[in-house]
Amino acid sequence: MTRGAIAAALLPGFLLGVRGWPLAEVRCAVAAPPESSKVEWLTTIDEGLAQAEESGKDLLINFTSSSGSHYGTLLERAVFAQPEFAAVAEHFVLVELDFPKAAAWPAAAAGTSADRASPSDVRGDTRDIGTYRQWQSQYLVCGFPTVVVADSQGKPIAYTGYEKGIAVAGFLKSLETYRSARLARDQALQQADRLAGSERAACLDSALECVARNLGTLEERQGDALLSCYADIVTQICRLDADDALGLRSKYDRRQKALQLYVQSEGVFSKLRDFQTEHEILDYIEHVLPTITDADMIWRLEFARQVHLEWDNQHAAAIDNARRLLKRSNLTRDQQESLRDRMACNLQNLGRYTEAVAELDALIAANKDRPSRQFTYLSSRAWCLDASANTGKSRTAAIVAFQQLRARCLSGTEEWETATWGLSVQLQKSHRFREALVLRKELVDVSRTPEALLHLTETQIALGRTEDASRSLAEAERLIPMNKPARKKDTDHTERMTAKVRELRRQLGQ
Repeated sequence: MTRGAIAAALLPGFLLGVRGWPLAEVRCAVAAPPESSKVEWLTTIDEGLAQAEESGKDLLINFTSSSGSHYGTLLERAVFAQPEFAAVAEHFVLVELDFPKAAAWPAAAAGTSADRASPSDVRGDTRDIGTYRQWQSQYLVCGFPTVVVADSQGKPIAYTGYEKGIAVAGFLKSLETYRSARLARDQALQQADRLAGSERAACLDSALECVARNLGTLEERQGDALLSCYADIVTQICRLDADDALGLRSKYDRRQKALQLYVQSEGVFSKLRDFQTEHEILDYIEHVLPTITDADMIWRLEFARQVHLEWDNQHAAAIDNARRLLKRSNLTRDQQESLRDRMACNLQNLGRYTEAVAELDALIAANKDRPSRQFTYLSSRAWCLDASANTGKSRTAAIVAFQQLRARCLSGTEEWETATWGLSVQLQKSHRFREALVLRKELVDVSRTPEALLHLTETQIALGRTEDASRSLAEAERLIPMNKPARKKDTDHTERMTAKVRELRRQLGQ
């Protein structure tokens, strides 16, 4: 089972972005990245290759979806927006392919953290999505964010991305490791140029081994990056060791056979990407399921049906489907919890908040032995209660839920920021402005971003502290970049903040 498929089948929907809890709202308020004005990102790989070939620099290609990948936003904030990254960025040609949500959805169907959106999301979009997808396919990128480090000719050296707790120092250390691997590969390739026959074959194989460990597994890439991107060298090795005297011919034959077997087993799921509508996908799953005997594949297809019912807004049918699957006796604990989590999501989407909270309460109680998983369900519960309160019901339960969530977090962490901001929102909406002010000051102290300052300004205005509000608003404005950013996501982000500034200035009578 691939890592992506495991994510789709086992992780709670809150993490996948398909749940319905307001991740986009959280992302804008808490995890919006600071402007990286010192770093220039190109938006096409063709441009990047041209610059890399001219300069001899390595490429760093960020496949992301700023509107569809929460983890892409976290990676931006933790690494790419940091001055330490800007200091070493000049040694790379930086390229970012920022997929709209609708263009990212096939990756989500395969089990990544990308969100699903309707095709209307890309209407009028100036990005060449067809070309983006070609590069995504060529580099075997099956989830966002994925960072590909490649040489000046575009051959991948390593793959990396977001991991929980990622920091810029660790990321830069990894980049240095990848660079060392590339230098060792190049040295071995240069040595091979001076050799012939079996000696050349052995040296070429040694060169590939320098980078092979950083290219990921079949499951991680849903393909073989070495065979795909280094096919010319592999062909040479097999030709030079045609009699398999060095065992290299059989080595790469085994690798090729493993890839063929993997492609055959995954063919059922790759077919999902050929369809344009949820109805077509659901019909295909219904048709193919009776032909499958492997228990793991059956589960993955059943869970794919669950997700596509939700994406088709068939929430009642999705609940019935989850209940049907829960009657099976061979489900693992994680599979059972995943289905109950989906039930809670669909109950919320139908406005059945009390039932949704009851499902989440049961999941919370069942995960006392797994604090991380329990925290996820506590977070989902808090946002469910927020959604319930937004319909006119009491906000008291939501306040308590966010207080409990915040008490579980270490100060200054991403989780703490999200919980603190969520609690401040509940207090603000309850007109408990003084309590909200304390929390928003804490957020500003931890992360002095334009977003945090704008939220602080909002609360200061509500309390009538116009002088404080004017100072906070002025500071926020100074932190908003004046020059038009190159990347669309930065432009959109700047426009949102600028609009918020105008609104707050109007409230201040300025």
